[in-house]
Amino acid sequence: MDKRILYIILILPLIFSIYIHNPGFEAPLGLYGLKYSDIVYGLFYPIFLDFKAHSEGGRWFTGDKPTSLSKGIRVCPIPYVDYHFEYPPLAGLQWYISTCIAIYLTFPKVFDSREYRYLVDSAAMRHYVLMALTIVVSYIVLVASLLHIVRLLNLESWRVMVLALLPSTTIYIVYNWDLLAITLYTLAFYFYLQRRYSYAGALAGLSVSVKLLTVVASLIILIMVYLKSRNLKTTSEYLISFTAAGIAPYIILLLYTPQGFYSMVSHHSSWYCENCIYMLLVGDIWSYTHKILAALVIGAITGTLLTLTLYTRNNITKLIYVALSTTIVFNYVFSPQMIIMLTPIAIIALTNLQLLAYSIADLANALIIIVFFEDNINPWTLEGYTQKIVLVRNIILAFLVLHVLFTLYKSQFQRGH
Repeated sequence: MDKRILYIILILPLIFSIYIHNPGFEAPLGLYGLKYSDIVYGLFYPIFLDFKAHSEGGRWFTGDKPTSLSKGIRVCPIPYVDYHFEYPPLAGLQWYISTCIAIYLTFPKVFDSREYRYLVDSAAMRHYVLMALTIVVSYIVLVASLLHIVRLLNLESWRVMVLALLPSTTIYIVYNWDLLAITLYTLAFYFYLQRRYSYAGALAGLSVSVKLLTVVASLIILIMVYLKSRNLKTTSEYLISFTAAGIAPYIILLLYTPQGFYSMVSHHSSWYCENCIYMLLVGDIWSYTHKILAALVIGAITGTLLTLTLYTRNNITKLIYVALSTTIVFNYVFSPQMIIMLTPIAIIALTNLQLLAYSIADLANALIIIVFFEDNINPWTLEGYTQKIVLVRNIILAFLVLHVLFTLYKSQFQRGH
């Protein structure tokens, strides 16, 4: 295929995603699910339009800055410090930068408080543009990394094009921080293949600072670094870099603002069964059983996987696919945008037939957010249409995890005999 055609195909979902989620445009086809994004409607508007105190079920820890804004004085609130922010520290830093720039570009130093709602809309647009620019850079880096990886692994180049053809890519890349997290992890894997382990560790750590879901996959690389080098000094390069970039930011956040840190942890630990596979067993989405089942299943698969890692070093792409899939697919929270974190690894790890099954799951996943806002029965439980679509996605992806894990075990068993 001509490289120019390949690049055009790869860039199209980015263009479409930026367009459909733009808060200045009408919802495509009148479907709000196509327009919705966490970075605007899930966070920006709820934070800057609802000044309810955290103790009353709102986000705000202090009343100083929301009071100043409501009275017509320009200030830039700090996530974790002034208000609850549920995402990890690197995402919080990026959010702080984009919201502050948007506020300072939009709000006069002193303004008529009656103009506040209009100014928020303008700031939301500027914030969106800044976030979109970050996502554009992330996507370009991700595509470039994948093109290098498929060459290093002697894979077919068409696999990278799958990233652009899957519908969830268009719907969810300009949505949240999932793309940034997997871009950093994919880049870490690339540097691992190049035996530049300190870079790999730093980038894997940064991915964990964006989304914790890459932590087990990062551990797989750590083990593989040791198995390839058999050198503690080399292994420590990865580990030290990973710790500095992936663990230190959480510690700094804890020390700087304990309230913000514990609020972030509490948010995730108290969340309901969001699109989780365990709904098949327990219909109550608020049941603590979902968390117990998630811990048991993820723990069991992770333990098996880490053991296999010691013996199946030639199958690292499959190992990290299982590692990443396990923490997402068998979690008690599986928001539809999280599939963005799976796709880049899926296209380098799965067989053609497995990738076809994954594509069907991706199609179901793309429909989730669209149907969610149109579901007049109940989009949170199996009574409604949304969770039936979720169930299709979850069963396919769970089967793929177990099937890849079984093939890893089977290949090792056959070698051992």
